[in-house]
Amino acid sequence: ISEMSDVIQASKNTVRLLQERRSALISAAVTGQIDVRGLAAASKETAKRTIDRFVEISAPRSSRSINQAMIDYFILARKKTGGSAFSLNTEISRMRAWLAWMKKRSYHPGGIEIVLVKTPDLLRSQVSDTDIRRLFTAADTGPWRVRLLISLFTGWRKADIDGLAVAGVDLDKMTISVIQHKTGKLAVKPIPDAAGPIVRRYAESRPGGDVRFFGDPGVRAAWDRIRKTAGLFEIDKTAQVT
Repeated sequence: ISEMSDVIQASKNTVRLLQERRSALISAAVTGQIDVRGLAAASKETAKRTIDRFVEISAPRSSRSINQAMIDYFILARKKTGGSAFSLNTEISRMRAWLAWMKKRSYHPGGIEIVLVKTPDLLRSQVSDTDIRRLFTAADTGPWRVRLLISLFTGWRKADIDGLAVAGVDLDKMTISVIQHKTGKLAVKPIPDAAGPIVRRYAESRPGGDVRFFGDPGVRAAWDRIRKTAGLFEIDKTAQVT
């Protein structure tokens, strides 16, 4: 009995030490000992939640002890929760940014590879022709109809079309170009003849002063309204808004 009591007590001590190490690592990130100010896609609070999940799942002893196996295990565990690939990629991007900042400030030696997970195909391969017509009907503003149109003939993701610059639309050469969010590479697509007049009318009617081709705020809310008006309540499960 005495031996068993010693084992139980040792286990309790181990659990307590792990909890202390987890808390210390999270606190370091949140209070600034580990700098998270450079996270572009998340506020400090959302970054803290991602780090909190990682520490809870992978239990690193310190920032320098984080290794490839821990990162891979975290991503696998998050996959099993059933969330969308797009949400998981947001968390992966935060982890990637966090590790980069730790390496920059010598909190971590680096050398870890983090790859985004594969996402579902885009709107044009996920939605039927009938659904596309309904979406265009529901998109009762010019910017949204042009946004949907560009999505269809380029196949670009939402982030790419959100980041499309006015300078990226060349109406003389009838091409459209963007630095892709996922790869960081320049992508160039021709503007089809049938789409040219529509894109041109929108470009010429835009107010000046905005470097982005689509300067409309509230994209998420607008997309929700359009798909619901079109009766496509389940579209978010299989397609990305573009």
